[in-house]
Amino acid sequence: MWPVMIFLVLVVALYWFAFCGTIWFWMNALFSLCRLHFIRAAIWFVCGCWMMLWWYDTPERELTWDDNGYLFAPIIEVEYKRLPN
Repeated sequence: MWPVMIFLVLVVALYWFAFCGTIWFWMNALFSLCRLHFIRAAIWFVCGCWMMLWWYDTPERELTWDDNGYLFAPIIEVEYKRLPN
């Protein structure tokens, strides 16, 4: 029974820390924008986007090293935010 409990605690802890990390990234992006730290806000925003992509990933899609599906949207976001600077 102990191995089952340890496994469940680790799985719940993983998802709990991932959820807290997602909230932390988005809040830091918002607070950095309020303090007019735009580059730092863009970095936090991309971290939040990565976590949202991790949460909404479909398990039936097999990822390979050549797959740029994760990289496309955050790179476009950063590039569009970089252009006015």
